[in-house]
Amino acid sequence: MAPADELDLTVRSGLFKRVVLDAYDYTCAVSGLKLLSTRSSPVPLLDACHIVPWAVSHDDTISNGVALCPNLHRAFDRHLFWIDADYRVRLADDFGELSGGDYGVRRFEGQELRLPQRPEWWPGRENLAKQRIGVSP
Repeated sequence: MAPADELDLTVRSGLFKRVVLDAYDYTCAVSGLKLLSTRSSPVPLLDACHIVPWAVSHDDTISNGVALCPNLHRAFDRHLFWIDADYRVRLADDFGELSGGDYGVRRFEGQELRLPQRPEWWPGRENLAKQRIGVSP
C-alpha cells in the first residue's frame, strides 16, 4: 500500500469511528455500556463496527455503522448474533456460551438496540439484512 493510500485509510477510518460513536453517544448499542477513558482527554473505548465489512461494501456511511463494546463487536463480526429488521438482538442457532454471566451475549437475546436519536442515523435495514447472510435465523 502506498503512503498516500495508508493516510487516506487512516483518515477514513478515524472519521467513521468519530461519527458513529458520536451518533450513539459513546454508548454500546447492545449493552448500554458507556466507556470512556478519563485520562488527560476522554478517549472512547468502544468500537465503531461496520455492519457490512468495509472490504466488501466500501461503505463508511453512518447507516453501515453501529457502536459496540469490543467483545460484542467480535461476536457480531463472527455472526454469533445479528440484528433483525425490528432492531432486536438475535443469537445465531449455533451460538454457544458456557458461562457468560454479566459479560455474556446470551442475555441480550430479543433486546431492542439502543438507537441514535435521529432515525437517519439508524443502521440501514438493507445493511442488517446483508450482514445476516449465512446466519441461522
